[in-house]
Amino acid sequence: MESRISGHTKLYCLIGSPVDHSGSPAMYNYSFARTGVDAAYLAFDISLEQTAEGVAALKALGVGGFNVTMPDKTAVAGIVDELSPAAKLIGACNTVTVDENIMKWVEQTKEYTDKGYNNKSSLWDSQWASDQGPTGKVFGFFYSTWGINFTLLGNSLATPTAEGGKEEVGNGIYGDYAVCEGPQPYYWGGTWICGAAGSDNLETIKDVMLKLTCDEAIMKQITMDTQDYTNNEKAMNEIASSDYKSDFLGGQNHIALFAEAATKIDMSNAGPYDQGLNESFQNAFKDYFTGNVDEDTAKANFETAIKEKYPELKVDGEMQADAALVPSVAAKKAPGSDIAGKANVLIAPCLEVGNIGYKLVQRLGGATAIGPVLQGIARPVNDLSRGCSVDDIYYMVAITSCQAQDAKKC
Repeated sequence: MESRISGHTKLYCLIGSPVDHSGSPAMYNYSFARTGVDAAYLAFDISLEQTAEGVAALKALGVGGFNVTMPDKTAVAGIVDELSPAAKLIGACNTVTVDENIMKWVEQTKEYTDKGYNNKSSLWDSQWASDQGPTGKVFGFFYSTWGINFTLLGNSLATPTAEGGKEEVGNGIYGDYAVCEGPQPYYWGGTWICGAAGSDNLETIKDVMLKLTCDEAIMKQITMDTQDYTNNEKAMNEIASSDYKSDFLGGQNHIALFAEAATKIDMSNAGPYDQGLNESFQNAFKDYFTGNVDEDTAKANFETAIKEKYPELKVDGEMQADAALVPSVAAKKAPGSDIAGKANVLIAPCLEVGNIGYKLVQRLGGATAIGPVLQGIARPVNDLSRGCSVDDIYYMVAITSCQAQDAKKC
């Protein structure tokens, strides 16, 4: 790229924090080079607090344009000279997408609830805790790694340790549980260490944070003491490949299972709204599972919860494509909607509909279609239609290369 930069080269960039993982520079610079555009694309790490100064600097430098990623999206909306109609509509180009597998979970949970498999319990309630004990009739539970020692072990005991009971085989169903890999890898938060602003013990705080996150020996010992999975790959792999056994789990080396599953977790779509949205979704659909509302009402309640919890997010749907795209149709089919008639992202209800739709737009409308781009896979794998052109192959190779570079950094 350096050989083609001159005094006339136009600069474009990405701003946000962090940005060192971004594949945008490689993708844009590849496109500029291939199409002969005299431009270069860079990524600048600009924190939320620096957003106003950063945008002013880019403007002073005469940057041709820039993309914005988290956490600067909302801040930029209030700084720039003018917003497009779509940007005005959504405030920060944020989109709430319910994963297809979550809806499969809804369907499954409704079936299990109707058949009495889960006793209509909720996370942390007394019924849920009782179901994990000696008298429980529930077959299994979805858990985070810390749940094994923090909750499940205690609930399994007939005589709690507070009453003199011991954590040993023979006390309740201690030793009867085992861990298996679930249908999909997922991330369920973690333990966070924060230092107070203005502290006069910064070196001590730094030392504690490093010891409790990066010290291999300490991480290994925490796992040996608590059976939890800690955030140190080398330490966990050492235990995984050893003869370590959990008495509570009937002699299973569950760390080996966790170590294998951890590499499959895809964090590329993680965002600051995930926890709140997940909790709101579960709360809204609890009433559907127990039969108090129908599914459409549960969805509406979820949308209401989003608007109340995150007013900066614009939420609407489901709606037909013409109502989503054409203002005059939206006025008739979705009056009062903030998004109808102005949508710039269309989410198909299933893979088949999406595949049909993009090919119709491509072949009949003359649009350039790049994809399908696959997500949620441990390694970069993408698809090409058997009817693809040479350009289609070039585009997909560029995207897959960027994904591979990001995967290599992880």
